[in-house]
Amino acid sequence: MFSDLAAWLLVGGIPAIVVAVSYRYRWNRLLGAYRRLEKYTDTMLQDVQGTILNVQGIANELPAHDPIRQRIDHALERADRRLANIREQMQPLCSEQQQDSIQ
Repeated sequence: MFSDLAAWLLVGGIPAIVVAVSYRYRWNRLLGAYRRLEKYTDTMLQDVQGTILNVQGIANELPAHDPIRQRIDHALERADRRLANIREQMQPLCSEQQQDSIQ
């Protein structure tokens, strides 16, 4: 009986454990890298939003009918839409990451 158990462990059990531990280690590293990337991306998006607000404040100092003000307002509207689009695209990724960290 002991030799059968030892043979099973040597042939299948120990390699399976090593593979499982290695997989888990790599998964944790990947998850950590993803979390850092998510943090940096969120910080970058916040910085861009802050810049948009700063430029909007400067544009508000110009008369509403000024052609330059109108061009700036148009560019800021495009930037706001693009930023919203990026956040929408990231939302499913953030949800997947949160579900993976629970499991």
